[in-house]
Amino acid sequence: GFPKTATTTLQTVMMDHAACAYLGKGLRDTMEPSLSLDIAGAVFFSDTLRFADRAPALRDRIAAEAEGASCLMLSDEAFSFAEYMQIGTQWGCKTVTDHVVIADRIAALCPEAHVLMSTRNQLSFLQSFFRQTAKRRHAQERPFESFVDEMLAVLPHRSMLHALRYDEALRAYQGRFGADRVMVTPYESYSGDFGPYLTSVAQFCGRDPEAVALPWGGIHPNTAHGSR
Repeated sequence: GFPKTATTTLQTVMMDHAACAYLGKGLRDTMEPSLSLDIAGAVFFSDTLRFADRAPALRDRIAAEAEGASCLMLSDEAFSFAEYMQIGTQWGCKTVTDHVVIADRIAALCPEAHVLMSTRNQLSFLQSFFRQTAKRRHAQERPFESFVDEMLAVLPHRSMLHALRYDEALRAYQGRFGADRVMVTPYESYSGDFGPYLTSVAQFCGRDPEAVALPWGGIHPNTAHGSR
């Protein structure tokens, strides 16, 4: 899911759900090691030969983690937002931006996967992300328009605008996995009431909604830096 779409809340709930093997982003630091982050690195920052070389070991790791688990969740904002993640500079490669290639690579690693895609109105997302970035950089006086101009200037690489073409990503995932295995959840539909969203996610994952919601205490843990 995209940042600013309550992904941290969902990750926290699934991490604490006893029946789920959660292999997603660590919540203390985006760069905390995880299998999800390793997969994102291979999918988004490997050339064709390097991906083919890394894929068997990643498939083995996924299979080992999935053994005995009724639910396996891989979750990291990098899957939606890789072009603007620091991991791109870490691996020293350009970002793969072709949504079809991305979907094919994920399917090569997890052929039976169900894809949960959380989105947010693009303008609302940009404004929220801008507020967060400005606060972190102590640049509250920077005009929002200059931030948008910066993103336009660096398309398609290192720009979040390409990632916000939801229709392209959705077509690629549906084409590769099937429409019944792809669920899109707009942030606006659950920002005021997270409970029904958890129910729909649980049903999509084949889990008991009450069991999934049990770890959730009605609190969004990541409310810093203009999350709304």
